[in-house]
Amino acid sequence: MFYLILCVMLVVFYLFAAPPTVKNTMNLVFVAFFVVAVLGLATLLVLGVLRISVDFWVCLFLFLVGIAAVRDLHRMEKGPRKSRKQKQPVTHS
Repeated sequence: MFYLILCVMLVVFYLFAAPPTVKNTMNLVFVAFFVVAVLGLATLLVLGVLRISVDFWVCLFLFLVGIAAVRDLHRMEKGPRKSRKQKQPVTHS
């Protein structure tokens, strides 16, 4: 119920109070939400067709995310960065 009220408030704000610059940003947010919703529904459809437990797919997804995270950690630079020496200002005498 909370999310329904929040959704109604966002729609009313979008229709009556949002300036054009905010509307452009909100359009991007709505498109991103729509894409994620469609991908989520497609995933649920595939899971329903394959009849494999959702737990299996969640574990597989988290395992792949974990592998990607560990790979990124190994690619990070080792040790602290060396700070650049700042140039001394030139004084004319």
